[in-house]
Amino acid sequence: MKTKKIITAMINLFLLTILQACAPDGTYETGCPNIPVYQEMAYNTALCQRMKICDTRTIRFTYHAAKEETLYYEEEDLHYSAFFVSPGSVVQKGDLLCCLDLENYPDLLSEAMSALEDLSEEQSFLDRQLQLSLRRQAITGTGSTKRERQAAEEAIKLRYEQQKRELEDELHILEERIAAYQSIIQKRQLYAPFDGTVTYVYSPGASDLSKKNQRIVTVTDDSEMLFTAKTEYHSCFQPETEYLLNIAGEDRIATTVFPESESVSESETDIGTVSLSLKVPDYDLEDGTFGTVQLSLEEKEGVLGIPKKALSLINGRTVVYLLGEDGFRTYREVETGIESSSHVEIISGLQEGEEVLLPDNFSESQ
Repeated sequence: MKTKKIITAMINLFLLTILQACAPDGTYETGCPNIPVYQEMAYNTALCQRMKICDTRTIRFTYHAAKEETLYYEEEDLHYSAFFVSPGSVVQKGDLLCCLDLENYPDLLSEAMSALEDLSEEQSFLDRQLQLSLRRQAITGTGSTKRERQAAEEAIKLRYEQQKRELEDELHILEERIAAYQSIIQKRQLYAPFDGTVTYVYSPGASDLSKKNQRIVTVTDDSEMLFTAKTEYHSCFQPETEYLLNIAGEDRIATTVFPESESVSESETDIGTVSLSLKVPDYDLEDGTFGTVQLSLEEKEGVLGIPKKALSLINGRTVVYLLGEDGFRTYREVETGIESSSHVEIISGLQEGEEVLLPDNFSESQ
């Protein structure tokens, strides 16, 4: 009995020594056994709560550069006379854009055109004069023989034919001169090749002279500056409606134009082409530039939702993880509805206010 008491006292003394060696803050002094303390695992969570969820799709559009034409002068070493347009000017096909020094060619052309008109009238008058002369000869030659009358008529016709040939020669020379003047003037003037917008105009110095093949004016056809996309959601785009088109991180306002539906027989899927036109044209965009539109397919207000990243798949079932009363993870199957880029609708499986675990700080081994 005495021995038993001695052993008990020694055990108590040993335990007391160990407890006294430990610091009050729970750390261990040197030489004290390192006994791990249980720590509860901390998880990031999210509430299942009421929210507005928009079911959106990202539609990618590709830019097709507008048709444009750059105009040049063929004439060299001439002074610039006038520019009738500036960047941004809207023009129609055939509008005069600018011209070089025309010198006195417009006056020469005007004189030649006036002379041509006079010669044409003279030619018409000559034909009438011939008919009058023949009738006059028929009246005055009644006492002449038939041969004399025929000889007189032939002489009249010969004289008028000579005058007609001379007039035709003069007309031909005038027409060639007019064509030459018109060609010279045309080469010194630039006209709009089609309906569009002027996107560039050369600005010469006071003493600058023209150079061959130097860029002078660029005209762009705005109607062909389009972003297009082939998508199964083409019917969700409304005609002549504005959308935000994101290009390189910048939102631009764009309007739908002539959406067209195309049937794709290979995949038996209804694919349509949607075209967008920028409200403010950007002539610096390169062909093939991409832009995206966030298309809203459906919107629900006040539905239960959680972050999409809280969802997991187990054997083909959609589940979320929760923290059980025992502190361990458990999962529960849920039914989902529409989803946005970040959240998903919960139809069943969760109650409002329940917390779900986010997979930010647990792995497959946990």
